Amino acid sequence: MPLFTGLYINLDRSADRRRAIEDKFARIGLGGIYARLAASEGNALDVPNPHGLKTGEIGCFISHYRALDQNRATSTPLHVVEDDIILSPQLPQVLDWAISAGHLDKYDLLFTDVAVPLLNDACHAYKAFYDAIVKRDAAGNITDTAFAVLDMRELIFASASSYLVKPASIGKLAGLLHKELMAGAAMPVDLHVRKLCQQGVIRVGCIFPFVTTVDIDTSLSTMTEKRFDDLPAMAANILRRSFFIGADWGQLCAEAGRLLPQPDAGDAHRQLMMRLLGYALTPGYKKC
Repeated sequence: MPLFTGLYINLDRSADRRRAIEDKFARIGLGGIYARLAASEGNALDVPNPHGLKTGEIGCFISHYRALDQNRATSTPLHVVEDDIILSPQLPQVLDWAISAGHLDKYDLLFTDVAVPLLNDACHAYKAFYDAIVKRDAAGNITDTAFAVLDMRELIFASASSYLVKPASIGKLAGLLHKELMAGAAMPVDLHVRKLCQQGVIRVGCIFPFVTTVDIDTSLSTMTEKRFDDLPAMAANILRRSFFIGADWGQLCAEAGRLLPQPDAGDAHRQLMMRLLGYALTPGYKKC
């Protein structure tokens, strides 16, 4: 048996997603480990909304609050996932490693993947982390993999799709989310968690390389009503997926070539900037 319990968030109207996520759990040996939480359809708690969050964003915030609030009494680490997540076969062993090795003890929660912003310094940092941990041969095949936990306080990130919470922090996080909801949430739940991390209110880590990821071509998130079929979001999802332990870089390069236009070199100034940004992604670059 794994060292954790699980919960997945799923809308009542998304029966296909429910079957799909339960099949995913079964394929990696986690069948029957995850309970289902019926996701909130919009503002189920009738909380104030002075900042004009979308109905789906409020529903997502409330769903994650309920996932934590209903598990305050648990004595085991809790893994919360949304129903469209992609799972690595290594997920059970890696979560057990994070718990048994004491990594979870240092944090309130550990993400299993995050959105990586299309920003040069962020890409450089995550690439350096990846190259230090995952070893590949000349053909790009993984020859040796270790896992690490990144401290996220100094990194830019966003995610609510998969995270592991230590038992002592479940009530704390539920209380923080409830407080924000009652005051009128100023931002979606994943960005609020990042804000709490950056303020030092909670400690957030991320298992790296990622052992979960998201689809590239998702056209509509049932949780947030945010469309993912625009090019910036597709590019961000390709980048996020490139740090997944099961990533096929050749396939991702092909997807990028199919979905994204070739960059326009433009004038000499843009060509100069592209050259400089390319240099800033090399291993020898150091932020000044």
